[in-house]
Amino acid sequence: MERTTKKRPPSRTVVQIMFTSFDEFQSSSGIRGKHNLFDDLIPFPHQGRVFIGFPTHQTTGSSMQIALHVIPTVERESIDFVDRTLNAWNQEILTMSGLLSRIIYEDELDQISKLYKEMSHDAESQNWLINRSAHAMTAFTFKLSTPSPLISRLHSHYFYRFDSKLAKFPLNIMSTQGILPHPNVRIPDPTITFIQTIPMIPETIMKNCSAMIEFLETRGSLKRIGIQDVFADLDARIIKQDEVVTILTWWLNYRKNGGGSNEDLNNFLSILKIQLDTGSVLPLAYFQYFLNPKIISPDLPLNDNVLPLRISSKFSQKDLEYYFR
Repeated sequence: MERTTKKRPPSRTVVQIMFTSFDEFQSSSGIRGKHNLFDDLIPFPHQGRVFIGFPTHQTTGSSMQIALHVIPTVERESIDFVDRTLNAWNQEILTMSGLLSRIIYEDELDQISKLYKEMSHDAESQNWLINRSAHAMTAFTFKLSTPSPLISRLHSHYFYRFDSKLAKFPLNIMSTQGILPHPNVRIPDPTITFIQTIPMIPETIMKNCSAMIEFLETRGSLKRIGIQDVFADLDARIIKQDEVVTILTWWLNYRKNGGGSNEDLNNFLSILKIQLDTGSVLPLAYFQYFLNPKIISPDLPLNDNVLPLRISSKFSQKDLEYYFR
């Protein structure tokens, strides 16, 4: 390295990263809209650049700016990955910037998590915290860096390095129940609208952070909500009759589209607990009959194993007989 650069390598070096938080970005919006004062300082949502005392042409792959002791090419506009020794030095330094970016991301999400637990859960506060989380997730979503794509590959690899099964340090993301490790969160299904206890990704995060969500799903660590999640949600609470109609409507469509085995049906019938007008709570499996008001008057005394007319009247006789047997 001394022969190449004519200088001794430093005994210690500093890696600096500039990440612009959501509030900082929003507070500068008035100036950014009228002047280009912050264009080079705040790259969000575009890629930042690598600085070696001055900006190079090399982008970072994400919205962070990094300043570090990498060795540039002769024209001092790009990073040298051609010389074998300098390539090793530069890659090692860039590795540290990838690890540091993960630390910054987790620190930001940790601050949001503390605020989520301390603040009131009114709509305005919730929206602010979700938007702040979306900003951080978007800022650290890695794209193809230029002119060398190696920068973004290194940053992405070491950003997610401790997210592996062996490292057991999963990436935190915003959910409907606050900041959680992403394997504990589910991608929502628009047809399943009744889930209350399973943490899911908010709509704003799904819309603004789709690239990161897709990446995590591709890796297999972030999953879409499934039938077992539905069972877990229903098993955790008691369902009122009006909500039962919504759940049964979903179940009918699910079965009509080929979903649900006989075991799933048995689980569904036993797990779904209905609160009756009398105050008693009974599983759906307890009900053996439904009332046909054209034949039997609803005013007559009925056994308690007859499904309440308030529920059964919303469905056809054919569906009730076929999809719940």
